[in-house]
Amino acid sequence: MPPDAYIVHQIPGRVRFKVPARRGDTRYFEETSTLLAECRGVHLSQINPTTGSLLIRHEGDLTPIMAFAKRKKLFQIVQNAPPAIFVRERAGESFKAADSALKSVSNGGMDLLGVLFLGLVALAIHQALEGNIWAPASTLLWYAFTLSFFAGPGPA
Repeated sequence: MPPDAYIVHQIPGRVRFKVPARRGDTRYFEETSTLLAECRGVHLSQINPTTGSLLIRHEGDLTPIMAFAKRKKLFQIVQNAPPAIFVRERAGESFKAADSALKSVSNGGMDLLGVLFLGLVALAIHQALEGNIWAPASTLLWYAFTLSFFAGPGPA
């Protein structure tokens, strides 16, 4: 079964596909480019195995090119791109889950921001005792106090 591909960008005579399952597979992209050169209507194909990208310059309709790719088992077009991964959102979700778990285990006595604050203060004290007052200790204290502002007011 050919790998799924989706269209990233398309204008008349030019289309860019992503083939996520083959990202990093130089051999696959080179073979795909070579075979696409045989397809009627394809003028040029440029590959970027590192990003899993394939750029095709063509004439006419894209439908016969997509049929050729499917027939040769190069790739098959899927309508929807895979969902983007937003690291900050995932990290935020993980932070909230860890915070809820900590609150549950401590019966509401601790939260993750408080633990992080205390950890950073402890690291700052350790660095100060090591003689690293201006760079590591002050930076860690700054991070700790910055965190305390994000926490907002405590429970009433």
